[in-house]
Amino acid sequence: MNIKSSYENSLLAQMSYTDNLNNFRSGNVLRDQIFGQLSDDGVTLSQAQYFANNFRVKKQSKTTASGFSATLFERIDSSGKGLGEYHFAMRGSDEYFDFVDANWQN
Repeated sequence: MNIKSSYENSLLAQMSYTDNLNNFRSGNVLRDQIFGQLSDDGVTLSQAQYFANNFRVKKQSKTTASGFSATLFERIDSSGKGLGEYHFAMRGSDEYFDFVDANWQN
């Protein structure tokens, strides 16, 4: 694994915390949604732009009561065409009590 793939994997994990991602969302709409929701958590506009230029949302599950959600992203080329390279990201719990409820029995 190289530094670029490590960065992208970290970014994908972080982007999965964006709520209500619509299928096939990409570009500036995706950038604005990510930045609007995650800027207080440290996501920069540059990170949101990089992500929106290189990935689109294929499918996101609704967040459960315990805070779990999963998102399938697809890498795109500069024209927005899907390249068939998929990345699956699962978000963890949002709050301490969500963590306890979601993971206690594990």
